[in-house]
Order: sequence, then structure tokens, then C-alpha cells
Amino acid sequence: MNPAKTGDTAIIDLTIRDSQGRPVLTTNARIFNTSYENGEVVWYTNPLTMAVNSTSTEMISPLPVYRYDYGEASFALFGDELSQISSALEGMKQGGSEKIVFENTDQLKRDMTPEQFAQMGGNSTTAVPGDQLLLAFTTTPLLNMDDNSTPQYALRTSVITGKTSENVTVDYGYPSADLSIVRLNRA
Repeated sequence: MNPAKTGDTAIIDLTIRDSQGRPVLTTNARIFNTSYENGEVVWYTNPLTMAVNSTSTEMISPLPVYRYDYGEASFALFGDELSQISSALEGMKQGGSEKIVFENTDQLKRDMTPEQFAQMGGNSTTAVPGDQLLLAFTTTPLLNMDDNSTPQYALRTSVITGKTSENVTVDYGYPSADLSIVRLNRA
């Protein structure tokens, strides 16, 4: 079979990992169940259908996801991540697998004071590096004062990467993803 090219559509399996190597989003039920049983904050989603080598114009693309203890939610996949996944598909063959490394993830960190961390529901006294937590990102544009619509949010699993008496560092970037093409449809 010929490799994927621009304009083709691929159905893919995907597992995105945090900076500790733990899955945070997967289409693989075995990975999801094992990670969930280990107490990790991992989300399950169905295989994704995407155009090969396309560029996302969205800041955040909410994906429908599920966790046993949470139920249904939306996962915040950043447009840049989606574009990099789509680009990595070019040249792959149906049944092929690849690990990709996301670019610019070092910019996706936030230092918070203990007060800011508490406002998010965290406890800086008990927080330790390696702990996972959820961050919510708005998926709706900024609303004006006259707009009565309810903002929509998508969740993202993040990890505490540092802690001092002055701040807690939270990393919400993902360095890598494992992807494979389940089915390739030609343009």
C-alpha cells in the first residue's frame, strides 16, 4: 500500500503522554484500563479521523473523552498539536506506527503562587512533583458583557513539575505521542 499523502484521510489510534511518560489521552482500551487502574489521570477517546498534513486553525479542538470516575467530558487538544499529528501522518502506511515529538512544549508551563493554586482547587502544602491535576481551558471566544451564553470548557491533564515555598510549577504540555494508521482513505 502506498504511503499517506496530503489530502488523504486517516483513521488513527493515538496515545499522548505527559512529561513523566504517562498516557493522558488514548484510543487504546488496554492502555486506558491499565493506566486508570494505576491511578493515572488518563482519558479514553474513539479513534480519530483526520486529514493528512492539514493545519488546524483552532486554538483548542475539544475531543469527546471518557473516564470511569468522571464520565463524559471534552479534552483540550491544542491546534498546534493537532497540526503536528496530521503532519506526521504523511508518509506513513496503513498499519504503520510512529512516535512523534511535539515541538514548543517548553512554553506550556505555568508558575502559580500557593494562592493561585488554591483558587484552582489545589493544595500547595500536599502537592508534590509528579502529581497530576486537571486544568480547564475555555473553548469559546471571549464573551462580551451582553452575551448570555455559557462558556464551554475542555480539560487537560497536567503535571506538577516543581514546587517551592513561593510557587507551584504546572506543566500542561505533552512531549510525545504514539500514533498508528488504522485505515487510510485515498483522496
